Amino acid sequence: MDKVAIKYPSDMKLNQVRAELTTQAADFVKSVRTAQQLEEKGLTGSSLSWYLKAQNQYPPSEYAKEGIHRLVAKILPEKP
Repeated sequence: MDKVAIKYPSDMKLNQVRAELTTQAADFVKSVRTAQQLEEKGLTGSSLSWYLKAQNQYPPSEYAKEGIHRLVAKILPEKP
């Protein structure tokens, strides 16, 4: 929903459904947002921990999966 909301920020129905889902998944949303904030601050290890927590809460999450892959690549860059 967040990805679609970025494209259509003024869509009232979308925002209403998004708000309802957010309250239902408050712990997961908190974990992802905390991970994102920590990543923005450059706190890679802490951010990774929160993305892993989010993935544990909702395994199919693209946000958690993308965050984990991005941070793992940062921590363990591929050798040439």
